[in-house]
Amino acid sequence: KLPPHALLQFHGYLERAMAEPGQVQDSIIKLIESLCVVCGVEVVPGAAQEEVLMSVRRLLRDPHNFASKLSRLGPTTSDDAKSLAPCLLSASQYRKVRDKDAHVCCEALFGWISAFYYLSDVADQVKATARALDINERRLRELEGAPCRRFSSSPVRPLVGLSSLASPATGASRTDTGRRSAGSSGSVSARSAGSPP
Repeated sequence: KLPPHALLQFHGYLERAMAEPGQVQDSIIKLIESLCVVCGVEVVPGAAQEEVLMSVRRLLRDPHNFASKLSRLGPTTSDDAKSLAPCLLSASQYRKVRDKDAHVCCEALFGWISAFYYLSDVADQVKATARALDINERRLRELEGAPCRRFSSSPVRPLVGLSSLASPATGASRTDTGRRSAGSSGSVSARSAGSPP
């Protein structure tokens, strides 16, 4: 949390330091520019210190509600979040300032910008994933509602090779049976003729 008196001290530090060129660290300038972007305060990156100071005054004109204003901000798009990258890169170059309250504000605001950047990046990915899931669910419902493919109901034809192999064997067995029957009948007739009356 940022107490209002710390923000007032931070504002006073910026007013004094920006009175002379080159007295404010570049990382703090990048921090101010990023806060102006997310809060909708007009600022030109790389502008003169006088113009940046004007943006600071608009940004911190209500120190009692500034922290709650930041907490109510929703995530931005990933493209807008990319504008915060210079601030994140310069945060590692930040050096502690003499004013204790100003230092506390810088540390807290750098941490908030970093968290806001990653939140916006994740939120954008969640939206993209949700859109992809909706598309896949619609496709799945379309597939479930599509008519099933019907296969041909024509009878299955027997294999020609097996049927042709079975027929000669059947015919041959019938011929052999007929020959055996004829031979048996002739033998019985001959025995009957040769027997005494």
